Amino acid sequence: MGPTTRFLRAAVTNLFHDGGMTHPETRRTVAIALMMVALGALIVWVRQPSTTSEAAATPIEPRRALVAAPPVAVPPEPAQVPKEAARAEAAPQPLEESVGTANSAIHFERAANNGAPAGRIDVNAKFAVGVWQPAERRLRVLLLEQAPQSGDTQKLVGALKSMDPRSPPVTPAGVIDLRFISTAEAWDRSDLESASLTATNVRGDSNTADVLGGLEWHGSLPAPHTQGAPSLIRLQLGAIGSSTSADKNTWKQEWNFHVVVPVVVIE
Repeated sequence: MGPTTRFLRAAVTNLFHDGGMTHPETRRTVAIALMMVALGALIVWVRQPSTTSEAAATPIEPRRALVAAPPVAVPPEPAQVPKEAARAEAAPQPLEESVGTANSAIHFERAANNGAPAGRIDVNAKFAVGVWQPAERRLRVLLLEQAPQSGDTQKLVGALKSMDPRSPPVTPAGVIDLRFISTAEAWDRSDLESASLTATNVRGDSNTADVLGGLEWHGSLPAPHTQGAPSLIRLQLGAIGSSTSADKNTWKQEWNFHVVVPVVVIE
């Protein structure tokens, strides 16, 4: 039993023995005892651990399972191409001296009729090779979609001298065939007798259009047997037009071409 409790019991006993709380000293003693008891109870309550309230106030978080991160796929590095090799692949091969440039959109088409199947000829030329034969009064230009390989230009020039325009050495291709009148003197556009364009596809289908009326040509060719004539003559030819063939197959013909070509002079 603590001293505070003993003091309180003694005060209560004296209170009853003395006939109640009539004496002022007794009332003061009881009030002091009650205050001390309350203070002691407060101190005891404060010192007690409050585990229950803390546990209720602080939620328990469940332990999270550690999950390994998925591996990151690293793309392989592109193969390094030497700069010299890249430049060599990107640089176009230089054209031979006797190969010219062209820009053409040639389209011939026919419908199926008289037992003949439908046909289509398209030539989108980028290159050209030309031959001028003064003795025959004839100029021919071969339109090509692909540049000639090294060493093939001379073969094409040789084929142009005597070939049939309907049978070019490569396909698809177009052949511009210009013939001059026998009394030609200026050997320019005014001396032309005929001008034709023959287009051939990879299947061997071929058709010829008359392009004389819309032909544009500036300059002239050296006359036959001209002393000191250059071996190459640079010409510019162009034509735009459309027509329908007069043969039984009835081809619808459309052409648009412009050519800058060094023409080889062959006596």
